[in-house]
Amino acid sequence: MAKKKVIKKSATGKSQPLESGSSPSTERSVKQSSNESETRTKESSKLKDEFPIVGIGASAGGLEALEELLEAMPEDTGMAFVVVTHQHPGHSSLLPQLLSKVTGMPVTTAGDGAKVEPNHVYIGPPGAHLAILNRALHLMAPDESYEEHLGDESSHEERHGGHLSKNAVTDEVPPVPSHVLPQDGVPQDVQRYAPRLPIDYFFRSLADDVTEQSICIVLSGTGTDGTLGLRAIKGVSGMAMVQEPTSAKYSGMLASALNTGLADYVPSPS
Repeated sequence: MAKKKVIKKSATGKSQPLESGSSPSTERSVKQSSNESETRTKESSKLKDEFPIVGIGASAGGLEALEELLEAMPEDTGMAFVVVTHQHPGHSSLLPQLLSKVTGMPVTTAGDGAKVEPNHVYIGPPGAHLAILNRALHLMAPDESYEEHLGDESSHEERHGGHLSKNAVTDEVPPVPSHVLPQDGVPQDVQRYAPRLPIDYFFRSLADDVTEQSICIVLSGTGTDGTLGLRAIKGVSGMAMVQEPTSAKYSGMLASALNTGLADYVPSPS
């Protein structure tokens, strides 16, 4: 906007032109205020995307613990919950339906590429390794060389739900190829493999992705799954919780996790 010239008489009586409008100091204040407002908007948007993500690992006897945990959990914590369990690849999971009955948060089966949102519960599908990258969930599958990495732990077998599965450790597995998905949404080459240490796998992925905003909870189960992942989360200053062993049906996973001495809390699920 054009500035108006105002005629002002000096002490000598001579007229002098004077520009009216914003002074330089006023303009600087407005610009500074605008920059501060933009900075606050960016910080608010950043905080909205940076919420804690809770990984929950459960195996034998874990359903009851999961139900108690989610039933006692407020619906507006601002956190996201990702449940990873030991389920046979051919098993049709009822976990989403069962857990939906005890919480008001949306409960869904984790889909490949699904963006994690706060106040939501995601269930890992049977037979898939679940990973997270840039706060999006991904279904992972081992390749044919997977068996070469089994080592001594391949002889450890765990009976759960009427089926037999083996535990194993792998350092790295490739992403699932973009094959045609069956009706249940799990890639066919994922279904060929029984779950190994899916809890460790997800916890370690969670630690890498959200660092100090990662939280892990180890619930009822046998074996040692979850221990390595708990160590990874504590290694990035995340939080670790382990179910109090006397409140669990099976305490193997809990004892293994507690033996690390890294658990921050040891509560009952409720």
